[in-house]
Amino acid sequence: AWQIEFEPEDVAGSVGAALIDSLSGDADGDAWTAIIFDSVVARHPDLKNALRSDSELATCVIWVETESACRRVLEVVQELVREEDDD
Repeated sequence: AWQIEFEPEDVAGSVGAALIDSLSGDADGDAWTAIIFDSVVARHPDLKNALRSDSELATCVIWVETESACRRVLEVVQELVREEDDD
């Protein structure tokens, strides 16, 4: 399995955090998981059934079973965790 893990507080000023704030206002691990899953599936519908999570409030943990799936998920996550002011 291939895994991505981070603490939401470490990406508080990110694009994803702003998006979560505008939708629900609570940027915890579960909210991050939901926004990442939605964003990945929007871009890569074939990954819908491949996404797995062990997230909790303090930590976002997403995993998949193949390297190629992880690379595609990581591309989406990188866009979401970049600083909001970056272009």
